[in-house]
Amino acid sequence: MLMTFMAALVPVLLGALLRPQLTPRTPPPRLSATSSRSVAHGVLLRCFKDDAFADRALSSALSKSSLAGADRALAAEIVYGVLRHGRALDFALTQLTSLERASLPTTLALRVGAYELMHLRTPEYAAVNEAVSLVKPEAQRRFVNGVLRTLARRRDSLAQPTANASVSELSALAIRTTTPEWLLRELLETFGNRLDEVEAWALATQQRPPLTLRVNRLRASPTELSASLRSVGATIAEGVPLEGSLIVEAGAGEVSALPGFDQGAFSVQDIGAQCVAWLAAPPPDGITLDLCAAPGGKTAHLAELMGDRGEIISVELHERKAALVRETCARLGLSCVRVVAADASNATVLRELLSMHAGPRLADCVVVDAPCSGMGTLRRNPEHRYRVDDPSRLAGLCALQDRLLDAGACCVRPGGTLTFSVCSPLRAETTERVAAFLRRHPHEFERVPVEEDGPLAPFAAEDEHGARTCVRTWTHLHPADSHFACKLRRRSLQSP
Repeated sequence: MLMTFMAALVPVLLGALLRPQLTPRTPPPRLSATSSRSVAHGVLLRCFKDDAFADRALSSALSKSSLAGADRALAAEIVYGVLRHGRALDFALTQLTSLERASLPTTLALRVGAYELMHLRTPEYAAVNEAVSLVKPEAQRRFVNGVLRTLARRRDSLAQPTANASVSELSALAIRTTTPEWLLRELLETFGNRLDEVEAWALATQQRPPLTLRVNRLRASPTELSASLRSVGATIAEGVPLEGSLIVEAGAGEVSALPGFDQGAFSVQDIGAQCVAWLAAPPPDGITLDLCAAPGGKTAHLAELMGDRGEIISVELHERKAALVRETCARLGLSCVRVVAADASNATVLRELLSMHAGPRLADCVVVDAPCSGMGTLRRNPEHRYRVDDPSRLAGLCALQDRLLDAGACCVRPGGTLTFSVCSPLRAETTERVAAFLRRHPHEFERVPVEEDGPLAPFAAEDEHGARTCVRTWTHLHPADSHFACKLRRRSLQSP
């Protein structure tokens, strides 16, 4: 029996000895989950420490990572989810512990774990372990572990932010929707003390924004582009309220991989932003001056509406951003745009640019898409939710908007137009800026009403000066961010 066993064993042993020796295979690292959370955590740190824009920080972080497909999507979901629900997450966490003892990296790790547990319903072991892995100090790791495991047990029984003797309805809404209370307070006045409308707006700004495309009519028709997108599995919304726009509801994937992108058939642009060029309505063979132009969406739309004829002088302060405008126009095949890096708030510089590119003529159309608080873009830029109500910062923005308007006004020919726009619902940045401009330029400019039967009729709004005096999109009423635009016509050449 023993001899038989040994005879059978010898070939096995010899084979093992003669077989090439391989390095033992280690278990594959859990890169997908850990890397997604790590990327998201790093982006959130940049948003809170460096005041970075989430979309740019996320794009940069993903380009440097090895994430793909679902892992990239998870990182983005966590970044935007935490930013959109941060105050509500803190409200839940502070029922279990004091966040004052935690550093910023630890607080953000807690928010990441809490968002996964409460909104994504990630299994407890995964959400907790991954959040713990984001923290380095051992004591903080134990802290995160304990808090999140308690949250996993008690998440469905925690108190919700509701009005009571010490918390007003507006304060509770601010917590539930992670919206600055000062912003809600102003909107309450704007909407005539209708809290239900303020709530509808705040809830709408927490939703994921749709992918909205502006069709480049010089390269494709909406029907053609819609058919191409459907051929690759995209779902296109019906009844979009602005001509030449498509809303992709699902199945888009990477925008740069969509049919028609490389051919310049479309641009990604919110409907509220598209309204600006439609309102400006530049004459096809005229001279248009576009101020604060980066990244170039409105410049390109103006050129498309002009049929790529005439002349557009696109001004952006920083050369790096001016390069983005050039890239945008090159992809779309637009040749009538001249991009210049210059200070658009300096009237002398603007007149010199006009002289260089248009000779003695003044502009037929000037567009001032001014830097602003961005409070109308909370869906796309949820990091704005955490900006402190700083009167000096808002005053500085308003002063810059005034300088840009005055400089632009110096370049408008008699009968020409000046269009002002911001992505903000704040009175100080919208109707008050227009009113202040008209006070500085009495009898020189007049408001141009929005056409009753034109493409912007669904977005025409009124102020104290009458109906259809401006264009406004509201996130709870339109498939758009909350934008404002007003068009003025020059009546004379009196000195500003």
